[in-house]
Amino acid sequence: MIDSIKGYFQDVNAEMRKVTWPKPEVLRANTILVFVMTFLLTVFIGGVDLMLSSGMKTLHSLLQF
Repeated sequence: MIDSIKGYFQDVNAEMRKVTWPKPEVLRANTILVFVMTFLLTVFIGGVDLMLSSGMKTLHSLLQF
């Protein structure tokens, strides 16, 4: 049991050495890109929601008797 756990962590360590880590500049640029795209998507979804809810309120007021 101990040997299998030890082997597992040795395998994990060996695989982690194969990983190509991004340079700090690339990581920073990608992080900024994610934040900008998240903000733009939030504004877009908020705008669509606002338009649809406004349209539904208008439709509701037109169909009231």
